[in-house]
Amino acid sequence: FNETAYPSDISRKFNFQWRFLAIETPGKSSLLPPELYEREKQKFQDMMEVTRNMAISALREEFAGIVHHLLERLRSDDKPKVFKNNMFNRLKEFLGDFGSRNIFHDAQLALLVEEANNIIGGVSIEGLKNDHAFREQISQEMNHLKDSIDSAIEDMPVRKIRLAV
Repeated sequence: FNETAYPSDISRKFNFQWRFLAIETPGKSSLLPPELYEREKQKFQDMMEVTRNMAISALREEFAGIVHHLLERLRSDDKPKVFKNNMFNRLKEFLGDFGSRNIFHDAQLALLVEEANNIIGGVSIEGLKNDHAFREQISQEMNHLKDSIDSAIEDMPVRKIRLAV
């Protein structure tokens, strides 16, 4: 046992927060003073907005990652890259599951997903592996899609930070 290997005060390493929500009929918020009720209501709405933005951002970034990886494999460099069914299937799976994952109805991402569906709809992995001109065409279209996704990620609102006065 070496006492110096352990922190002397571990309470700073842990944090725990909780919230109590009272569900009542409208106009019956007599448990809290009106100003406290409004403040807590605003905190809850802000927390839900942050959650919404984080969920949208995570979905956009996941889509961007899949498209970037696929595009990297489509590009023609000096040495040929391995193009596997799995990465193509991963994009198709994301596109197929998007409707159930888009819980905050991100219209901008929905348009990008539709564009991706139009690009890869009917595309076979064998066609991409064997036809260089076709592969280059899909690569150009995916590159345009990648640029659109990147700008959608950059346009996301940032988190609001409020300092208590």
